[in-house]
Order: sequence, then structure tokens, then C-alpha cells
Amino acid sequence: MYLRTTRQRRKHGPDAIYYQLAENYYHKDRRRSETRVIYTFGRADQVDPDALRRLAQSILRVANDDCIDLPARKFPPEVGIDDIEQVYPTFRITSKVFA
Repeated sequence: MYLRTTRQRRKHGPDAIYYQLAENYYHKDRRRSETRVIYTFGRADQVDPDALRRLAQSILRVANDDCIDLPARKFPPEVGIDDIEQVYPTFRITSKVFA
């Protein structure tokens, strides 16, 4: 699963950006990988960043890892989060890949 960002291009005005929780799965009949949207969080400028932080913290609490491999990621300015280290301040960011 991953947080997917989609963009709706607008003819007039700024583009609308949406956040969705998605997963990839293999469709046996079509013999290809497809994306399934699990949950739509809504527009990026209307999403509560604290709610996303609480969700991320609860997932990490269940994962029970003290060191999570997270790539540095820049969020859109309207979200109010500068990078992934602000979302996970108590976890150490490494380049180690976990099996």
C-alpha cells in the first residue's frame, strides 16, 4: 500500500491535487498488475495534516519498528509539511532496506 497523489488539471485556476490510499494487485484474468484505491482522503489543500500524522503513527506503532526506511519526500506547500522527517520525528531515517 502507498499514498497516491493524483492531479486534476483545470482549464482555469490551479490544478486540484487529491490523496488516495492505494495498493497494487495482480489481476489474473487480464494478466497484469492493477491499482485499487482503498480510501480517498480528499483534496490536498483540504486534508488535515494532523490526521495523516496520526494515521502514520498508528501504522508505525503496529509495525513496531524502531528504524523505518523512508525516503526523503517533499510534500506540496499547501499541506504544511516540509518533508517526511517532520511526519516521523521520533524515527531514524536510514538507507537500509529491510527484508
